[in-house]
Amino acid sequence: MSEEQQIGFKRVHFFKMFLTEEDWNDRHLFHIQKEELHVRQVHGKGIVQYYADELMVRQRPRAELAVDVLPGYLTDELGQDVILRERLTLTFTREEFYLPCTIYVLARFKLTPVNHIRFKDGRREHKYVEEQAEIVLLARPPEENESELARVRLSTDVYKVTDARDPYDPKDNEIDLRFRLASLVPMRLSQELKEMLLKGLRARRYHFQRIGGNKLLRPAATLGHNIAILEMLVDTDQLTPRGALALLDTLNAIDLSLSTVVGRDIDDPWSKERPDWQGFTKNCDIIRSLLSGSDPYRLGNLEQIASFMNKSNDLFSGMTSLYGNDSLVYYDGQEPMLAKTYPISDDWERVKVWSADFPEILYVDGLEWHLIDTLDMTNEADEKKFNFKIQKALDAWKTRQKLLYPDGTMVDDTGVAHEGGYSEYEIRGVVPDTHLAIIRMMDYARADYELEFIVNDQFAGVSQCIGHDRRCRWRNWPMVIPAWFVNDDVLRIKQIMTTAERDVNMFRYWFYQPLGY
Repeated sequence: MSEEQQIGFKRVHFFKMFLTEEDWNDRHLFHIQKEELHVRQVHGKGIVQYYADELMVRQRPRAELAVDVLPGYLTDELGQDVILRERLTLTFTREEFYLPCTIYVLARFKLTPVNHIRFKDGRREHKYVEEQAEIVLLARPPEENESELARVRLSTDVYKVTDARDPYDPKDNEIDLRFRLASLVPMRLSQELKEMLLKGLRARRYHFQRIGGNKLLRPAATLGHNIAILEMLVDTDQLTPRGALALLDTLNAIDLSLSTVVGRDIDDPWSKERPDWQGFTKNCDIIRSLLSGSDPYRLGNLEQIASFMNKSNDLFSGMTSLYGNDSLVYYDGQEPMLAKTYPISDDWERVKVWSADFPEILYVDGLEWHLIDTLDMTNEADEKKFNFKIQKALDAWKTRQKLLYPDGTMVDDTGVAHEGGYSEYEIRGVVPDTHLAIIRMMDYARADYELEFIVNDQFAGVSQCIGHDRRCRWRNWPMVIPAWFVNDDVLRIKQIMTTAERDVNMFRYWFYQPLGY
């Protein structure tokens, strides 16, 4: 009776004088059907991971027109166990296949009668049925009762089959393992290894977020949020050993990213000479070497890799205390409140008439503004550095002026001017999410105009140059780009004259940003 016809499974009930050949076979059939049902519904069809060599298909030690199938275990669509206990070599023959074609390495379940005996009446019976794995080469995809172990696209001139150089993009005559199906049999991490990973991830998230509180190292905070995602993944208790290797590989890449961010954005030549920093980079190199081996090698060293990863946590304390800033940490989902406007107050009047060299630090509006760069308009190196250009102008020219500041200081300088159109330049090394003051040295003899500022293709405000002075003509005119528009470490500034019949001149620029805004 088929499984669909019967209401439930029939279990044999023994009683005296009841035991026939059919009864014994029914007894075994009951257990076989129950086991196959369990395998089909709970584990599914596929190759069981971490058992032996997982039925891997590899090239021969000396590449030839053959492949080796390594020992392993899979379950087929009917819930039957296909177990290969010894290495098997399969040979491709040109006469058997019409080239070019794709050859599939297929596994299927096979029952073979064994231990035959002969009765006195001449009958021949077998005492056992042996479950075997049948591995074949066929020029067609697998059918319902078959499982694919690999495939190879054979060319017309094939003379050997090799492992794929790029497993994600195998070429002709290379073994393609992309279509192997894994069973749902879970092999979870040990509780000790899980706790080791969680401890390391939590410590890293703490340090990364605090290092990311430094305005110069804001990408570290984003890396910290990525670590939080990895932490949630481990906490689900669904991570397999192979998944743990992928997680550790990702975590090591995040560590190397932090190394790149600090080296790029921190102007401290001695940072990489610190013992904790050298220990951190050394650990990254060790972990990378341990992760670069074959799967059996990496799986065998899983706990050692996690141990090295945790060792790096102790080295973060020095960097966190040196570069971190708890007060500026942005947690996931928390948006900083950034100003979209910045009115020029009367406090900037003393900056307008400043005649001495501009200092490294200015105190304006209660903020400590730090000089980040300067632009000399007639210095060719500066023009290239800032990528300064005047575009679509009706007229543009260079000018040299020897003029007075209001305090009587005479200054001789050269600059550029244009009528119509706009000027544009790039400022690098900007700290995002904080104001940027652009101070322009100008000839104030004929002002009364407005300049629009476009920052990274966003309208950021208008600078009103009101008034004029034909006697003391030098002024340092400020324009503050609000923090909302300072959204990158490189800003493309477009300065557009919007007043008719006026020209705009510029001799020097100073760029400042406030500390701790």
